[in-house]
Parts: sequence; C-alpha cells; structure tokens
Amino acid sequence: MEELCRQSERIDRSIVEQNRFLDHCLAHRKQLTIFLESGVQFIGIVREHDRKSILLSGRSRNKEPRMIHKSSVAYIKADENLELFLPYRGLGTALQRRRRRRLIRLRSPRKGV
Repeated sequence: MEELCRQSERIDRSIVEQNRFLDHCLAHRKQLTIFLESGVQFIGIVREHDRKSILLSGRSRNKEPRMIHKSSVAYIKADENLELFLPYRGLGTALQRRRRRRLIRLRSPRKGV
C-alpha cells in the first residue's frame, strides 16, 4: 500500500515540461497550431489548460473557444520560436555536465594527501 502511494506522488517530467510550455504560451499569448491524432488541426491561443484538456480560442474574444482533450493531441507547434529553454542553451545535457564535473574533480589536487 505504501509503495502505491509513493508511485502516485512521483512527478512525471514530461507533464512538468508540458505545463511549463502551456503556461508560457498562456502568459505571452503565443499562437499555437494543435494537430490531433485524427489529422484535424486547430490554430489559436491557449486560454486555459488543466491536467486533461486545453481551452483554445482565437485572437479575438468573439470566436468560440474549443476544448481539446490532451489525450487526442498528436503534436503542438508554436508559430514562432519560443525562448523557453534559453537559460539552458550551451550547457549541454545532464550527462555532459556530470562528466565535466567528474573531470574537474579528478584534475584538482587533493588536499591532505
């Protein structure tokens, strides 16, 4: 029972990144193109989103918003480049950073030897 509780508390990184992307698009009113698995595409701005759905509307408030279930989404594309991951640019992957730190530790002289 306790193991089951621990599994439910784990945070899936893909969900965190997905929410980060959608929050950024919501805050900056970025236009997105959402492709569904059925081949249908919707173009609009994220008005709201939650764990299972996205509310997408046009630039004007007159247009009816569409609720799209995340389970039916195949691909989301922003119309312009998002500088969402700019702070990470040039740092390399986590594996590369770990190797760099290990090399620095190996090259530094040890104290007390």
